[in-house]
Amino acid sequence: MEPLRDTRNRLLNGWQLSKLYTFEVAARHQSFALAADELSLSPSAVSHRINQLEAELGIQLFVRSHRKVELTHEGKRVFWALKSSLDTLNQEILDIKKSGTVRHADRVFTSLYRPVLAGACAGGLYPSLSVNFSHYADRQR
Repeated sequence: MEPLRDTRNRLLNGWQLSKLYTFEVAARHQSFALAADELSLSPSAVSHRINQLEAELGIQLFVRSHRKVELTHEGKRVFWALKSSLDTLNQEILDIKKSGTVRHADRVFTSLYRPVLAGACAGGLYPSLSVNFSHYADRQR
């Protein structure tokens, strides 16, 4: 099985990723109210997402007291792992953008601009530009 398609060992789904982002913001601010402001949600919605995430993961992430939330030891571990992963992903995306890598699957674009881009690269107009054209079809849907 292709590695990108193998999801058997994944603990997270798309909805949990949204909850993890809510957790990251709440943990960073140490406040559901400030997280709610950043996320354009109500503090109640932030609390609800965090409660759902804690239930799904089976881990208490925050200790709640009157008008205050504090990360548990486990919550700190999850926060730093999540922050590290998001920072790494962000840096990779920035590196890809800086490299000039563009992926475009439109056949019309490719047929119209292949000669132009190939000529620009070959002519030395843009020495740092690298253009690779490939055609593939994902028929395993």
